This record gives sequence, structure tokens and C-alpha cells, in this order.
Amino acid sequence: MDVAKCTLDGDNYYVDRFSELPTGELAEKRRALICTGCGNQAYFKRAATSGQGACFGARPHAKDCKFATPEAEERKGELEDRSILTNPGNRILIDLQYGAHEGANVAPGGPEGSTNPRGMRYTSENSGRTADSRRRLSTILRNLIASDDFRRSKTVVEVSQEISMPIKDFFVNFSVVDDGFVNKKLGFWGLIYDTGDGSEGSLWLNTGKKDKLSILVVGEMYPKFKDKFRLVNSNSPEGMHVLVIGELKRSSKDKLYIMLESLDRCTLCDDK
Repeated sequence: MDVAKCTLDGDNYYVDRFSELPTGELAEKRRALICTGCGNQAYFKRAATSGQGACFGARPHAKDCKFATPEAEERKGELEDRSILTNPGNRILIDLQYGAHEGANVAPGGPEGSTNPRGMRYTSENSGRTADSRRRLSTILRNLIASDDFRRSKTVVEVSQEISMPIKDFFVNFSVVDDGFVNKKLGFWGLIYDTGDGSEGSLWLNTGKKDKLSILVVGEMYPKFKDKFRLVNSNSPEGMHVLVIGELKRSSKDKLYIMLESLDRCTLCDDK
């Protein structure tokens, strides 16, 4: 969308005008943007080196908002979900090793790193047969973005034989994170509203206002993180979705954060 409202000064900003704000003012106001159609929190995405212009967006808009993405676009992950969600006995095995070699913009429904495009296998359990579906993190993230049914699913997801939980309990959107999730290892996901350069070459992925959680990519990991997701600079992830499997912590300065443990436990999706 081309316009958003800043709650700090009450002004409506067209994207070209907002892009030209001084750096400090832009950094402050981008955390206080709302959609002019529905009032939900909005974000600003800078112009990309690929030629895509700067824009505002909101995730989600209200259902009746005139700026909401058409239903056909919202359901772009539905076809891939269908084989999972119509069989309540299915279990999803997250393929972290495949994810270690992915890019940030993998189309849903694409190859899953095997000759079987769905990565399906069957295991015997008592007298029945249970379908196990192997999925990479990028596919999971796209389905979390696109499908309410997927987010609410009771289908069990398994991570490296160390975590086994229903989808609805394991994947947590940034918007509902609070102290109750501290010291829990889960799949946290949502929008990156802005980024910040930390000490010793580290990168902070910020998920909203200053009291919201941030994801820390330490300096020694940042170059590989940048290469994996084809990022041009530290601002590139702004406006993208991220999914990270990690443990939520509270710092000595009372900040909620997740330190990225390894690249195979994180994925980005440019949902522009």
C-alpha cells in the first residue's frame, strides 16, 4: 500500500515522503505506523536493489479492509497444506538439513529435496498407517503466513527428534509472545519491522515496538546468514517474515530476545 498513518504525529504519509525522512525520524516513526483502512499495525519496507519500490504493508489487515490481500493470494499455500491437514494422523518432520541450503524465496509446493516431491513416507503404528510428511522451514513459514487452518492444526510437528508438538502449540506468532514463553524452545514467527546493527558485527531483527522480542544474529554467523538469504545489507530483512526455532530469553536489561543457534533453524520469506 502507498500510504500509512503515523500515530506519533497523526499524519498520513505517502511512501515517497516517508522514505525521505531523516534516518533517526524514520527509525522512530516506522514503529508507530498503522493502516489507514483498518487501523492495524503497519510496517515500512525500503526500496530494493532489484528495482522494487518502497512500500507499506500490514499483517494482518482486518478482513474487511480495502487494502487486504485478495483471498486467492492469501491461500497460496493451501494446495500444499491440503495433503497434510486432511489426514489427522499425519506428522510433519521438519527437514533442517534441507533448510540449511535453501534460499529466502522458495515457492510453496516445490521440490522437497527428494525424488518424492511431497517427501511422504509411511510408518506402522499398531494396526494403522501414519503418513509422515517431510517439510523444509521455508515451506512451513509460507503456510503459517497463508493458512488459518494450518496455524490451528493439531497435526504433530517433529524437530530433530528433540521436539514433538501440535502445530497450533509449537508455532507462536510474535504478536502473542509474553513472559509466559520465556525459557521455552518453540517456533517463533512473524514480521521483521526493522533491523539494528549490534556489537561485534551482530544483527538484531526487531519484531515490532521496542518492548517486543528481537532475534540476535551474532557477528560470526552474520556473513553466512547474509549469504544464505541473499541479503544485500543489514536493512534487507525489513518487511520480511522470519521463522526461528529457538529459546526465548529475557536479558539483564529486561529485553525479550532469541539468539539464533544455527542457520538451519531459521528461514526468511519475502512476502511483498
